Amino acid sequence: MSDLVQVSYVDGTGRQREASAATRAAIEATLAAAESSGAGPVGAGPEAVEVRRCAEWTGDRGWGVFVALSALRVSDSADHGLGDLSALEELGVIVAELGGNVVSTLPLCATRPDEASPYSPLTRRWFDERWVDPAWVARRLGLPAVETRRPAEGDLADTLHAWSQTREALAPMAATPQAQAAIDEWMPLHRGVEVWARFKAAARLHGWDPREWPEVVDGVVREGGDVTAIGLEPADVRFEVFCQWAVQSQLAQVHEHFDEIGVGLYLDLPVGVSAASFDVWEHAEWFATDMSIGAPPDRFFPEGQNWGLRPIHPIAAVATDHAYLRACLEAQMRHCRLLRIDHVMGLHRLFWVPDSSPDGDGAYVSYPADEQWNVVMETAGRFGVTVVGENVGNVPDEVRTAMEDRRVPGLFLGQDELRPPFRIARPVPSGCVASLNTHDLAPFAAWIASDAPGDTTGDAIDPRVARDHVVAELGLSDALLVLVSEQDLTLDDRRFNLPGSVGGTNWRYRSRLTLA
Repeated sequence: MSDLVQVSYVDGTGRQREASAATRAAIEATLAAAESSGAGPVGAGPEAVEVRRCAEWTGDRGWGVFVALSALRVSDSADHGLGDLSALEELGVIVAELGGNVVSTLPLCATRPDEASPYSPLTRRWFDERWVDPAWVARRLGLPAVETRRPAEGDLADTLHAWSQTREALAPMAATPQAQAAIDEWMPLHRGVEVWARFKAAARLHGWDPREWPEVVDGVVREGGDVTAIGLEPADVRFEVFCQWAVQSQLAQVHEHFDEIGVGLYLDLPVGVSAASFDVWEHAEWFATDMSIGAPPDRFFPEGQNWGLRPIHPIAAVATDHAYLRACLEAQMRHCRLLRIDHVMGLHRLFWVPDSSPDGDGAYVSYPADEQWNVVMETAGRFGVTVVGENVGNVPDEVRTAMEDRRVPGLFLGQDELRPPFRIARPVPSGCVASLNTHDLAPFAAWIASDAPGDTTGDAIDPRVARDHVVAELGLSDALLVLVSEQDLTLDDRRFNLPGSVGGTNWRYRSRLTLA
């Protein structure tokens, strides 16, 4: 399997690196184990794979707003700790009224209740009920208004409080005839939701790491049967199905409303799932379960990175005709008009770090890129979704070529391209999605205070004037879309996410922009 492993590579600093012998042996053993189980080798399909093109954006060239849903506020009053889908819908209406045509947010996939990062999910196939508005659910079912969720303390996003309060508000509705009828109609169209529901119900009782469950718990959750044997009631499982129905129903309604008013909902598919995730637990054979996705050393992370996410096994992916990738794409694409694929390079190769190795001691593992791209393009075509590739950073030329061949827009970050005297240094690529920055970078106000290109006049740069100048330059370019974050609209200088750090305020700042 050495043809799949690139042990020698150039890292993010331009230095030639080579994986240790132990790392190479561990990776090759993981690949060989899948082949010995009967899965065919990567590339065992047709020699030539037809290149399919992306579903083109049907809206006009235009602009939109990016906001982390966790940060969104309706008003200055205290809320339950997060924004929700009703707030997102309200934002879309405002954007449409102002002439915009896109609202973008971070992944909405289900995570642990106490997990603030949207990029370490339990699954990429199911959504998190923390985003649903119980008042919307009551109206949808024709039920009396629900009690207001109790406000969270403090000014930071409180994921656990919001999750608990939302579930508490949903619980009385779950046993009503209206709710039962709704989920009975919905369940046959969403195969596998019962397993997800049993997993969640069991996790609340037995812990969120299924690798630590007793064998009897694992068996009942996996195969079904008498859930009372593991301390649950059938109603517990039914409630989890109801929660998934609720969030997907409201998300579908937001998407439908956005289509009606000419706004595209722009969702985000994270690159992987956590090691203790539902997806890995349910289909361990689809993953390299002793490896993590990471990144080689660069100037920001000289020791390299380990993201704690399990990579898809390339041999298993081919053997299953990319069933997992297809399921993840379908889950997201049925609810959006644009989908950003995080770390799009992962369709070609991923940096694997064995669990037994230090963070920087990994190697690149190749994937059947043409096959995976065709799955992406075919699924996007069925749902009428424009795919956007997150191609920031150290991305090989073949990835950019593959995107160009398929007419997949990439990203263009204005802050990375500005040079004295405060001008964008190169032409903005035609058809890209342009913005000042991303959630992983400093917001414009913080960047201009410390990292902006020098002003040759010696005068201080007014951040508002500078922001307007750069956004205008992006708007006059050939970019397909220009996105501006809510942080940059308010010149918020707080760093929303600092890659490589965990906890604290990461992912938890609330917006200084309100909808009221």
